[in-house]
Amino acid sequence: MYSAISSPGGTRDLIFDATLVLEAGETLSTVDATSAASFLDVTGAVANAAEAIVDGITVAIGKGILFNVSTNASATADAIIVVTFTGDQGSADTYHAILPVTEFLNVK
Repeated sequence: MYSAISSPGGTRDLIFDATLVLEAGETLSTVDATSAASFLDVTGAVANAAEAIVDGITVAIGKGILFNVSTNASATADAIIVVTFTGDQGSADTYHAILPVTEFLNVK
């Protein structure tokens, strides 16, 4: 689970680890990450070209989908991010992840 992103203007670099759903020796060949939420931009989806360590877990080269999310408007809602991919041995799948977006309030 990801921590909430404050809006507007909040950003997060995220990674989706596909290691357990790819076949042994398979790497990602096409990747995409999108959201239908009008207040959220999802950009830059790529397969990781270098090993990544996220929360103490190592994601091997070609096994993770890196992308950026940013809020473009004020919102307090959960945004669904759709991550799709195919592997070089034919695996293909779609996952839906929920990213909470919360209004950042200055309380005085």
